[in-house]
Amino acid sequence: MEDLGKLVRKGPGLPFVDATITAMTPGCRRPSGPPSTSCEERARAADLYWIIEVASRRGESPATYRAF
Repeated sequence: MEDLGKLVRKGPGLPFVDATITAMTPGCRRPSGPPSTSCEERARAADLYWIIEVASRRGESPATYRAF
């Protein structure tokens, strides 16, 4: 999910991103019942969690500065 979230963040609206989300959507469903959130929403949430976690390590690398 983190990787898909990063893809959505870095390339919104690109045909490849849309196709990837469409392809992954069946795998994002719960085993029973309707999905609670869309695959894209779950990916964005996982990516946000990653950004917050990386930003908390500010100063360790250029990526941590960018996340902060």
